[in-house]
Amino acid sequence: MENEAPDFGERLNHEWYMLCAQQGLFAVDDPQFLLAVAEGTEASGESWWARVRLRSEWDFGGAGAAAMVTGRGHGHPEFVMLSLDGTLVVRGSQGQEWTDIVCLENPHEVPAFRELGAQLTASGLTPARTRAALSRWLEVTRH
Repeated sequence: MENEAPDFGERLNHEWYMLCAQQGLFAVDDPQFLLAVAEGTEASGESWWARVRLRSEWDFGGAGAAAMVTGRGHGHPEFVMLSLDGTLVVRGSQGQEWTDIVCLENPHEVPAFRELGAQLTASGLTPARTRAALSRWLEVTRH
């Protein structure tokens, strides 16, 4: 969606909801999912999954981005979300002219992701919380 559109915030929220409800990020009657939350306001690279429940006043590109939870300031969305069962990843990212929302179904079936997860889990350079989360994901999604 075009960043300079006068109704950008409303369109972002609407299109995000329609896409994520359809793809299965959450159940419409119980809209819970995981949101990657970074530590502090700096891009330190460390984040963890927070379980959240969608409320009627949600605003990812506006208030959420301004609070540095779902973006880098009001009108600048940037987020990663995961379904509770780990089968859908959603990424929202703002480029110079457009903001994209991309869904990836069954990331655990992508060999390169599993290999990367295993490498990061084995690395002492990976933060402990990240290693623990990756280990759980690899275990739960093992075939």
